[in-house]
Amino acid sequence: MYIEETEVERAGSNQKLVTRLNILWILAGIVSSVGMIIHSVALFDHFELTPDFSNFYQASYLIAHGHLYPYDTLFPFNYPHYGFPFLRSHSEFFLWALAPLVALFPNGLVLLVVQDLAIALTQILAALWIHKLFQNKHPIIEIASVTVFIFLNPWYYFSAFFDFHLEPFSMLFLLATAYTYLYDRRKLSVLFMFLVISTGDVPSTYLVGLGVGLFLVSMKKNRSALIIALVGGLVATAESALHFAEASSFFQRYGYLAGAHPPTTLIGLLLAIVIHPGILIETLRQNVPLTFPYLISGGPLGALNPVGLLTALVILAAPVLIQSSLFLSNYASFQVVSFEPILAVATTMVVLGAFNKTNKWKARTLKATFALSLVAALLTSFPNLFAAKDFNNTISQSTASTLSQVLTQIPKGAEVITGNGTNGRFAGRRLVYSLITFQGASVPICSHSTYIVVVADQGIADPSTAQAKVIGSFLLNDKSQVKETLSQGVVQVYHLTSKTTGYNLQFPANA
Repeated sequence: MYIEETEVERAGSNQKLVTRLNILWILAGIVSSVGMIIHSVALFDHFELTPDFSNFYQASYLIAHGHLYPYDTLFPFNYPHYGFPFLRSHSEFFLWALAPLVALFPNGLVLLVVQDLAIALTQILAALWIHKLFQNKHPIIEIASVTVFIFLNPWYYFSAFFDFHLEPFSMLFLLATAYTYLYDRRKLSVLFMFLVISTGDVPSTYLVGLGVGLFLVSMKKNRSALIIALVGGLVATAESALHFAEASSFFQRYGYLAGAHPPTTLIGLLLAIVIHPGILIETLRQNVPLTFPYLISGGPLGALNPVGLLTALVILAAPVLIQSSLFLSNYASFQVVSFEPILAVATTMVVLGAFNKTNKWKARTLKATFALSLVAALLTSFPNLFAAKDFNNTISQSTASTLSQVLTQIPKGAEVITGNGTNGRFAGRRLVYSLITFQGASVPICSHSTYIVVVADQGIADPSTAQAKVIGSFLLNDKSQVKETLSQGVVQVYHLTSKTTGYNLQFPANA
């Protein structure tokens, strides 16, 4: 009788702990979202929003105001100069679903907030999935795993701290696709699969890794997962072939692997790599080590699971094979963050397998490796978490206050030209262009009233003080059309009143 009561009491105690852990992970996600939103408000108030935010804000603003096929004017590289239809950037259809929020909250901050919420929801879903896998057992290991690999993982926060992108949404939808598929909610997984596709051509390729990984987990039970992989691959290929991925041409990014003679076909590129593998080997030697922090923070044991391994490999392949290492930097962590929650869940699956192994040495080895991975993740994550607090902290409060004043004084119908480092909040209009400082820069004049906002030595890519002086002298050389309306600190505002339109304003070579 005593034994039976003890078991009942123990069961009740375990159930309370289970309930508390569920609540704990939800509360942790809420705290995470609040922290990210506070940081987003600070970024917004300080005008720390650059072309990535500008592209999405301009497009969503135009969609919200009835321009259902918006034209992107803010990114003059890689495609027809100074503009092309936004949809042809990366096939990011999901922005049309977010546009009504911009209509309700018209200053653009809402984009940052919903991005923060998507990241926090991903953390909660991953934590609850890990909790479900543990099945009320090993609470200490569960707490350690979720805390270290999810809520102390810096890459979630870095992806929120640099502008706005749709990859955080693809991360949530990708995780939901995997979860609903593995728990036999296959129809719901199809919905999430198409939501992944709606976030762009690159996230569509993530489905290839996920689908093949799910299939390899159980080849008999998960045959339909190959459809997920096939659909993702076909959609990404079709979007590229139909020129709905103009912002990052495949051959423009990877053609260098063929050497001095860039190919025009995929077969040609593959043949060139096989014949001359040196460029590929050198790129991998340079970039692969940069992936280690992402793998360590997410849970490296997850690479022993097909879902974790293949999803991570496919997501990492795109930035790893680019010649520049920029896309693996802290600033670009949004490019690779989508495999982090899946890797953490896969790590849990591997760790739980260790408890079921009959070979004690294999089980002990896995458990010891898991303990070491926790320590390695903490050592990797903490320096980056501390670095995150100053992320994008490049514009002074006085400059931000002046820019806020300027923004309210510019009519909505006017054209605006402003620097790359501060143009985000000015992008809620049809005609807005980046003042990019390089030799031969020019900007189209499409309006009779154009405001040129020059901010010296602020933001990530604004003109230097010397360049700002050159620009000012150049503009004021024609005082019949240009007036300086404000000069305060490092901010100068010029108003160009043009009798004609449809010409390019050519800046001096030293601007």
